[in-house]
Amino acid sequence: MLGRYYFEITQTDPNGIARVGWSVPVAQLDLGTDNQGFGYGGTGKKSFAKQFDDYGETYGINDVIGSLIDLDQMKIRYFKNG
Repeated sequence: MLGRYYFEITQTDPNGIARVGWSVPVAQLDLGTDNQGFGYGGTGKKSFAKQFDDYGETYGINDVIGSLIDLDQMKIRYFKNG
């Protein structure tokens, strides 16, 4: 199914670091630790297959993180607070 899909989360746990992203149903629940999912974490790193690379800003409590997947262009983008 092609197209674009988007969702947002609000980080509400002051003690936790969230990781958001996209995966297929057989992926590990820890996004980006296998080759079935992509993640962006509160540390500002993107992840895929246990490779964690600098990507963007860190995020924490009350930040809103958006995640967009464009299956027509085969791209994923993340947004912090808009």
